[in-house]
Amino acid sequence: MGIILATLQQHEKGTASELAKLCAVEPRQAIATLLRLESTGRVWQRNGFWHFCTHSNPRQRRSGDIAKVSLPALVKLVEERGPIKACDLADEINASRKAVSTALCNAFREGRLSRSGNRSAYVYAKKLTLQKDQAND
Repeated sequence: MGIILATLQQHEKGTASELAKLCAVEPRQAIATLLRLESTGRVWQRNGFWHFCTHSNPRQRRSGDIAKVSLPALVKLVEERGPIKACDLADEINASRKAVSTALCNAFREGRLSRSGNRSAYVYAKKLTLQKDQAND
């Protein structure tokens, strides 16, 4: 683990296969090591490149999990909070952005929430429904 971290620190960024060649280890071993280092906040990945964390405080992983916040609770939160983007809601409740985004998308598909905006920044809001007697008028 130390040799991969030292190599990444020296080069600042690189792909897993490049690091494996530089450290003379198998790519699988390099990937496993990089994933362990990522979980501790010492490296991070973006667009296929692994980067060494140069700041003194490693980036903390989000502690929340969508399993801890049920779908009905998320829907209720959106209804109470008003129109909100999935990433903003995830930041607010300290949960995984991907998990919250997926849950809100599922709620939209089920007809519980309405959605507006473009694909990269959907805004979710309370679903407005008409009363049956109003619909008949």
